[in-house]
Amino acid sequence: ARLHAKVLGRNVSVIRGRRGRLFCLDAVCYHAGGPLTAGDLEDVGARECVVCPWHRYRIDLATGEGLYEDMNRRLCSKGLRQRTHMVEQRDDGFVWVCLSARRPLVDAPPDSNALPSDEYAYGAQFKPSALPRNES
Repeated sequence: ARLHAKVLGRNVSVIRGRRGRLFCLDAVCYHAGGPLTAGDLEDVGARECVVCPWHRYRIDLATGEGLYEDMNRRLCSKGLRQRTHMVEQRDDGFVWVCLSARRPLVDAPPDSNALPSDEYAYGAQFKPSALPRNES
């Protein structure tokens, strides 16, 4: 199941992984703004990933790491690229999201916790009409 929502102005996707765990991350890919809500789910090693439908970038749902295979087919990390958020489905069935901290990329100090997906999280590039609202 997937749900796209705007939480305090930030576009996020809640995705139920293949093993039943809920994940929440910025709805738009860090690379070029692709709609992650429309991406396929894929196991990469022991990690559950969403694959951006535009350029096939793999993003670890739990950590937000960008993943790729090198020339020797070893799994490698590009580091944290996609902001993830805490998510919980409570006993009453409601899904609760707590946004993680962010600072803007523009003029951010070097020790900032800014991530590439922050650029698109609130941006005008995002077209919510292009994404499915809910999927069961």
